[in-house]
Amino acid sequence: MAIEDYENPNREIKPKNRRFMEGENQWPIWLKPLLNQHFFAQCKFHGHLPRTECKMYCLDCTNDSFCSLCLSEHENHRTIQIRISSYHNVTKVDEIQKYLDISSIQTYVINSSKVLFLNERPQSKPGKGFTNACMVCYRGLAENCFRFCSIGCKVHLPTYTPIIFTR
Repeated sequence: MAIEDYENPNREIKPKNRRFMEGENQWPIWLKPLLNQHFFAQCKFHGHLPRTECKMYCLDCTNDSFCSLCLSEHENHRTIQIRISSYHNVTKVDEIQKYLDISSIQTYVINSSKVLFLNERPQSKPGKGFTNACMVCYRGLAENCFRFCSIGCKVHLPTYTPIIFTR
């Protein structure tokens, strides 16, 4: 394998759809409700059935999270599934990047899938061995191409402009 053929697994993933990020810091209207949403409670309609945690979210309705049995009510809507990793909410990169500019956000591989954390995961003390940190919560980041550890941190920064380092 030639060096130029090597694909860095931690590389920044370019968004497929940038139309939401036109202008200065214009976020889709569903984003803040998504970040404030509570997931994994029992569904109020199907709670009597097994495995009915509310882990789905409709970007079109922006209401409460819902279970997979309620998904039929959101046919032809943009929906994403939320997962748990290390007690924090994540979503798969290939689901969210269709609707949101995820550039500069650290991606992680969990169970063979690239994911993004929804909200910040503060550290009690700075990580060792990291030369780059999240611009909002200062969590260590794997690569210099990333500026944020989560979607929430990117949204939290009032006027995000990429920092260009010169030597």
